[in-house]
Amino acid sequence: MKKHSKAYNRAAKRVKKKREFYNNLISYIFVMVLLMFLNLRTSPFHLWFLYPMIGWGIALAFQYVKIFGVPGAGFTAEDWEEAEIRREMRKMGYEPTYDELPEAEYGEDELELKPLREKELRRNYREEDLV
Repeated sequence: MKKHSKAYNRAAKRVKKKREFYNNLISYIFVMVLLMFLNLRTSPFHLWFLYPMIGWGIALAFQYVKIFGVPGAGFTAEDWEEAEIRREMRKMGYEPTYDELPEAEYGEDELELKPLREKELRRNYREEDLV
């Protein structure tokens, strides 16, 4: 197995966990709004919707901390998943080349620059030659 596929698979797993978190968050918001509506329609003097809100909210907070660490991460982009995979691969110390990434990642204007960027990635020196 190549280093690329190992790193890519690890990064893809992390992105999948992030996607699951966002799906869980959307479900949480939808269900809590529904429960709040039902609660206020049927028994407005006993706010029972708070119990599942607190329980699920705590579980969601633990999931967030497990995936992102301390609060402060953002999301949403057109190619969010691929961007996250590249970001995760860079965090793991692996810089993918253009040949290793899926084709969908290139914009039309970037396709013409591909040979130039590949040449930039190649070194004409050895690490030992550097002072």
